Parts: sequence; structure tokens; C-alpha cells
Amino acid sequence: MDFIASKISSYVEAINSKAMSKIGDALVNLVFSLAQARYSYFSSNILDFKGTPKVSAKILKQAATIAKETHGVEIPVKGDAHAIADAVEALVAFGWVKKYIDIQECVDILAERLREREPGKVAQWNKAYSIGFAMIIRLIFDRC
Repeated sequence: MDFIASKISSYVEAINSKAMSKIGDALVNLVFSLAQARYSYFSSNILDFKGTPKVSAKILKQAATIAKETHGVEIPVKGDAHAIADAVEALVAFGWVKKYIDIQECVDILAERLREREPGKVAQWNKAYSIGFAMIIRLIFDRC
């Protein structure tokens, strides 16, 4: 992805890029789906997906909030949940194209958060994903 990395010099530039947000949307949903599949496979030996294969804006907005409150990392964007989710997606794309993170590491982080969650309601799944994405946000900031 060097051709993309050469065009984006900073995470601030990335979060203001519609192209990076679109790449990040696909990447975040891929990682989300793979984490669900991995969790399902290792917990029940069945390759299955729980719910939708798309990450909601609510999960990514909550991840940004957790990253700020827990890790002191703030994504410099204001707006509604959708605008913040777009910024998180662009940041993940930036981290990936700059090789600060890779898909396997992101899947590992999310799947581990699923294993640690309290069983039960969908809210527990959403919280686990939000915490996982907050950790990914922190890693990108730590490494760039």
C-alpha cells in the first residue's frame, strides 16, 4: 500500500480524507468480521458470524471516547457519531497503510476483548468491540 502511504503524511491528513475513510470502512469491517469468526470458531468450533458484519458508528464513537478517557488519545474531530466513526476508520486505514498495525494484530485484539466480555446481551459485545478499537487507536498513536 505504499502508493497510498506516500500520499498521506500524517494522521490529521488521513482523518480529513474521504478516500482514507472509505478504505478504513472496508478495513474495519473486515477486521470486525474476522474477529467474530475467530471467536466463534475457537469458542464453538463453528465458523459463524454474530449479527451484522458491519461496525456501527456507535461502536466507533464509543471507541474514540474510551481512547480519550482511558489512554489519553484524542482524535481531533468534532461532529456526530458518523463523523467520528469516519475519522476512526480513516485513522485505522492510516495505521495500516503506514504499517503501524496489521490485520492480524487487529483481529487478535478484538477477538481477545470478546473472550474477556461478560456473556449475555448485545451491549456486552458492543462494549468489547469498543474497547478493542480503542486499543487499536492507541496503538496507532503510539507507533506514529
